[in-house]
Amino acid sequence: ECDWSSDVCSSDLYLDHIPGNLLARLTPHNFGFSDAAGLFVLLAGVSAALAYSRPSDSTLRVLMRAAIIWIAQIALVLSAAGLVSLPAAATANPAIAGHSLLIPFATNLPDAFARLVRLELQPRYFDILQLYVALLAWMPLVLLVMRANRFLGLALSCCVWAIGALAGVNPPAGDGGWFFNPLCWQLPFSLGVWIGLRKQEARTGSRAMPGSRIAIVGALACLVFAALYVAPWQQIPVAEIRAFRLVPSELLGVISKTDESLWRLAHVVCLAYVASRVVHPESQWLRHRLAREIGALGRRSLDRKSTRLNSSHIPLSRMPSS
Repeated sequence: ECDWSSDVCSSDLYLDHIPGNLLARLTPHNFGFSDAAGLFVLLAGVSAALAYSRPSDSTLRVLMRAAIIWIAQIALVLSAAGLVSLPAAATANPAIAGHSLLIPFATNLPDAFARLVRLELQPRYFDILQLYVALLAWMPLVLLVMRANRFLGLALSCCVWAIGALAGVNPPAGDGGWFFNPLCWQLPFSLGVWIGLRKQEARTGSRAMPGSRIAIVGALACLVFAALYVAPWQQIPVAEIRAFRLVPSELLGVISKTDESLWRLAHVVCLAYVASRVVHPESQWLRHRLAREIGALGRRSLDRKSTRLNSSHIPLSRMPSS
């Protein structure tokens, strides 16, 4: 939806959820604090800003897109539950009949459907679309504020993050709230919206800023520290190597994914920034057939009108530096 990098991110999400997949050892979460989900949400904010930030775009259009994804989420969960129920009924296998996807519907179907509609029923691996619904519902407000003042919009987003991460507020879902707390995950999305607005300004030449050596050095230092902290060599099946750590694992405490820890956010921002400076949009390898095939994935997450409007947008590699 945004550019080839968002589709690569989708591939990482796919690989990370295949049990025993060797390629999953090469995805970002093995080399830093964040994973593909953080990059996905950041790029979703960039894409949404490019698609919906024009003055002619209305709040209604954004909310209608959120409603379509909400309906798709309901249909997806119901379809998946129906597919799992077929072998459960045919084989009477307790392992299948006790699948976590079926239990809510088998226990109390009307209540399960009502919670699904309210986004409170969030089966594992199905919750990313529910998060995206919440993020699109949040976008009209943060975009309104950012149109008046970019930094005021980021300040608002940080305050909402603090309510979720520091005050422990999390909307109800299951036993412990949303796995992706929307009050916290709106921060990388809002930052992506800010970047998207900057990209539009860079395209018009109004507020583009040159890169900073201090910024690139700082970002690289963050990435190196994160890699040393997570110790990617632990993927090597040798006990002596796996036990070796340069940085104590308890140094930073709990790096929460649910509340989108600032360590995770800093890592994904640094990763995106370095990529924007290293990968040139005119690189020859981006024209390779494999790169084009990867770039053809995931381009219908926005509505068709938005996709057409942004088919010639600036690649992430030309992202403004601030």
